[in-house]
Amino acid sequence: MEANKKFVVDKGHSRGTQISSEEIDQALRDILAWLSTNVPNFSPPGPSNRINQLQNPPLALLKMLQSHNGGIQLQETFITISVEEILDAIEVGRVSIYWKNGYFPFARNIDGEFLVVDGEGGVFHWNLDIGIVEQVGESLALFLETLRNNMLSRKYQYLDEDCGLVESV
Repeated sequence: MEANKKFVVDKGHSRGTQISSEEIDQALRDILAWLSTNVPNFSPPGPSNRINQLQNPPLALLKMLQSHNGGIQLQETFITISVEEILDAIEVGRVSIYWKNGYFPFARNIDGEFLVVDGEGGVFHWNLDIGIVEQVGESLALFLETLRNNMLSRKYQYLDEDCGLVESV
């Protein structure tokens, strides 16, 4: 009888973009657990002691950096970056006419593009030469929750570091 138990993934966002601190923590724990099981030799670094160098980061980014300091596989080949790399990316981004104050880059792909969260909470795929490529989330908290839900629903699979996390076929 125990083998017939299944978990149910919440696919709705009836609460809008309001996700509690505890829900963000749970999503991060679930993401790390999934990656530990599905990515060979996965071992993310611990939290950074330099988080206080970021000025007014969104809560979800703060939670993410308290959990780990980069090295977490996200969609496609995007991998979270460390506090030090975030600070460097902000400096590099400022040379672009498309950069806006309040952007926090938090992941980079193999092409050098970033995922950024803006001051209003939106999550965007961002490129130095063209700016925003596309919006990928209403908020970082929802982005993380959706990623977790898709992982647990087996909608994603990890292929290798060249392909990263892709939709299952």
